[in-house]
Amino acid sequence: MRQVINRIIYDTSKATVIAKGGNDYAQSDHKYEWETLYRTGNGRWFLHGEGGALSSYAQPVGDAHVGGERIFDMSDEQAMYWLERHNFVEMMIKHFPDMLEEA
Repeated sequence: MRQVINRIIYDTSKATVIAKGGNDYAQSDHKYEWETLYRTGNGRWFLHGEGGALSSYAQPVGDAHVGGERIFDMSDEQAMYWLERHNFVEMMIKHFPDMLEEA
């Protein structure tokens, strides 16, 4: 998927997948939701999300909703928060060692 945000082209086919996370619903389920965190060659972070008609990625069509997908640009802080929320410890250590400290 490609999307332009603030005149910057974000392209899932050209960026590196850092981590993936979602719920346990089957892709055919209306509640299905899946997100992939990417990093571009220029060091920009973005999130590609997709989901069913009852997910946060649903799109209105007439009086109903269908599944959809979107890209969100992210700051370092937002990307770190996403990794933390999904417990990708190794990816946090790899990409954000300066934001972490030992207990």
